Amino acid sequence: MRLLNTKTRELFNVRSDYPEYAVLSHRWDAEEYVCKDLMEHSRTSKKIQGFCDLLEKMGIQYCWADVCCLDMTSRSELNEATVSMYSLSKNATLNCVYLSDIDESMESCANARWFTRSWAMAELLAPKPDRMFFFDRTWKPLGSKRDLSETISKATGVPVDVLTHRRDPMSATIGEKLSWASDKDASNQEDHIYALISLLGLPMDMRPGEGKAVATMRMQKHILGNLEDYTVLMLKRPLGIARRPPEEMEDPELQMEQPSWSQLDLHSPIDFVSTKTLSKYLPKLRKPPDSPQLTGRGLRVTLLAKRVDSYIIAWTYCTQVRSGKVYAVCIRVVPVDSASDTQNAYFRGNTNGLVCYVSEDRLRSFQYKDVYFDINPDA
Repeated sequence: MRLLNTKTRELFNVRSDYPEYAVLSHRWDAEEYVCKDLMEHSRTSKKIQGFCDLLEKMGIQYCWADVCCLDMTSRSELNEATVSMYSLSKNATLNCVYLSDIDESMESCANARWFTRSWAMAELLAPKPDRMFFFDRTWKPLGSKRDLSETISKATGVPVDVLTHRRDPMSATIGEKLSWASDKDASNQEDHIYALISLLGLPMDMRPGEGKAVATMRMQKHILGNLEDYTVLMLKRPLGIARRPPEEMEDPELQMEQPSWSQLDLHSPIDFVSTKTLSKYLPKLRKPPDSPQLTGRGLRVTLLAKRVDSYIIAWTYCTQVRSGKVYAVCIRVVPVDSASDTQNAYFRGNTNGLVCYVSEDRLRSFQYKDVYFDINPDA
């Protein structure tokens, strides 16, 4: 890893025994001086100069900024930085967020374009709340992440207890993290996926040019196969598995206060994004399910399920406490065509991601079924 000396403005390589350093998080400008410009011509932007001036006054000798410390032409460097971005920010002495489109007013902070940046989510969540500070375009401080937690929460959808580390961000389910990271922008279509790698803790490399569809499918395979986090079954595409039906095909049963599956003691469907008390995925099971696998038929997921009419109710291996009682959080899986038979041990299906609750004791009547999901995000 390269670090920049805030006094001499020179780069040097660090192999181990990292000194104390600060990290800059920002949006790239139309024209930036990059690593090569700094090494060959000692050129740096006013933004980097302001960053170094600030740190020098604070007595911090070293810093890291992607624009000048990372060789963007090196695939190995990009992969290393992508995988380690969360830990790089977490271990920094100080994290500075430069909001180039914001003035001194704290009220305007929530409108900063930085919050719409795909790569910002890992950089936002990793630092301790008192080690991250926001600055306006003139490098005037706006406050710490703790000071601005309410404002940031409204801008990003990330709960305050996660921003302030009362709840460890890495303990959140994949579904929660993906819901926070949705609707962000990136310079190219794959970057929207690559920006999630360190946040999700995935052993996944970057493959520029592969396209968003392929990158998405690789990520889903890693999430389900490596992490076995089934909350993606409740999250809408392209990052999740669920399809939202078009308006003219809305399921009337979703509008009912109580679904008609009374024999299963179900409760009203809800949208996953609104849930805040899901337990950790994959509770202890007497016989754990087979690990999900990407096949020629689609993504095979083994779920504990029960047939109800022409579809099945399938447990996502998540639970939630409601009114003091523990419920299994389930999805409804519908066959993709009339040839699929829900009575078999396997079939191809789709889910709209809305969930329903089943009493834990009802799970005794559920059996394992292999469901093949089409995970092409553009399908």
